[in-house]
Amino acid sequence: MLKKPCPWCEKKISFWQLGRIRKKKLTFLTIQHDFLICPYCAKAVKLSGRSLYLLWALLPFFVFPFISMFTDIELFDLLPIDNRFLIMSIGYLFILAVFFGALGFSKFAKDNDL
Repeated sequence: MLKKPCPWCEKKISFWQLGRIRKKKLTFLTIQHDFLICPYCAKAVKLSGRSLYLLWALLPFFVFPFISMFTDIELFDLLPIDNRFLIMSIGYLFILAVFFGALGFSKFAKDNDL
């Protein structure tokens, strides 16, 4: 389900099969980071696609704690449901769905920066 074709060799690979390698050529004031490597052709790939914009759906989960910290508004009191466990479990399921949706609908692209 989560297997996508490599842009170099067209073999189906999943995100967890990718290897990692450090950047070899360093320039002034660069941050050294790992590159994702296809296990079949050993060329660099990167995760791309519009599905990574799904991660913006997680923004309210990072903003809500600050609203209750800096104001006197308790967000759980604004909801019509009294069961906090139900609300929290729905929130956690939504977070998992967004992450797996972003991984599932994304695709690999060629990375020539190696």
